[in-house]
Amino acid sequence: MLEAQEEEVTRLGTGVWVRKMMLKTGVLGCVAALLAVAAPVRAGYMMSVTSGGASSASVLPGDSITLQIAMTADASETHNSAIFRVMFSNPGLRYMGYLWEAPYLNGTFDDDSKPLGGSLPVVLDDLTLSGVGYPADVVDVEMSNVLPIGPNFGSGIVASMTFEVPFDYTGEGEIQIALAPDQIALNGQDVETRTGGVFTLVIPSPGVSAVALLVGAFGVSGRGRRSSMPEVGLRGRRGVRP
Repeated sequence: MLEAQEEEVTRLGTGVWVRKMMLKTGVLGCVAALLAVAAPVRAGYMMSVTSGGASSASVLPGDSITLQIAMTADASETHNSAIFRVMFSNPGLRYMGYLWEAPYLNGTFDDDSKPLGGSLPVVLDDLTLSGVGYPADVVDVEMSNVLPIGPNFGSGIVASMTFEVPFDYTGEGEIQIALAPDQIALNGQDVETRTGGVFTLVIPSPGVSAVALLVGAFGVSGRGRRSSMPEVGLRGRRGVRP
């Protein structure tokens, strides 16, 4: 439909086309149609968090897991500034480190992630990321980086993050992990970004694991406890980038 409107504008000329649309749809309809023809169409990004392509995993205390943050879009979409938060439904994981993928660089002046790699590892709680512009009572971290010069980032895994379940972990048996894009931009202009589903991390205790073996041997079934992602505000600090 948009292509047909563009062809009609070219054939009739902008002035004739505008008068025709005003008679047909009124002033507001004409303005909307003109903006649709003039505005560039951008597919935007879809962000997702997985581990090896899976949306859930089971990790025992003492073990670790690496999550991949992926950004997929039309082949023509690129960006050179990425700021997003990673949120956790419960505290207690030990944040071991992160790795930005090229062309983003790690540990430079442009890497403004919080906490920074040099201050890790750290056990996550609702004070890990706090202050003006950040929602209170939310367990989260911020990933922030900018490319001062080209090339830009297209599609694929933008960053990887590693977390460990401490040996002395006593929290909930399930943690949901979700993404909240703050600003994905190209030369200071926001690029529309949506997020996929949450990642579910299941943390069985060593005792539960032993019981599970007995359950499998004797055919006894039970119902485990689940925790749900709390309602959190997705509005974060708007990063200012040169």
